[in-house]
Amino acid sequence: MRNQFKSVLTEVNDLLYNEWAPIGFVGALPRDEYESYAIRIISMLAAGTNEAEIANYLATTGSSITGNPSSPQSVISVAHKLALFSESVQAIKPLTHHSSGTPNPYR
Repeated sequence: MRNQFKSVLTEVNDLLYNEWAPIGFVGALPRDEYESYAIRIISMLAAGTNEAEIANYLATTGSSITGNPSSPQSVISVAHKLALFSESVQAIKPLTHHSSGTPNPYR
């Protein structure tokens, strides 16, 4: 289960890094820059969150990071791609959650 989680985490993180990247500077930031957001999105997918709610999360989070509104087309496109991970995420359930509410695949 841990390897499955790590694999999905890497793929989701890479997608956020390469296509969402609200800070910009793709390639200049550490590869794990968006990992905490990737973990949150995996948790959302595990809970059955739909594509529109993921797009809203990306838009809200991106705006809070940069202080500028996110491009609706961009967050919708990224949310659609993230929603495609639902089956992979469901395959690694059940995830043990710790007090922060995020999945802890190491338990």
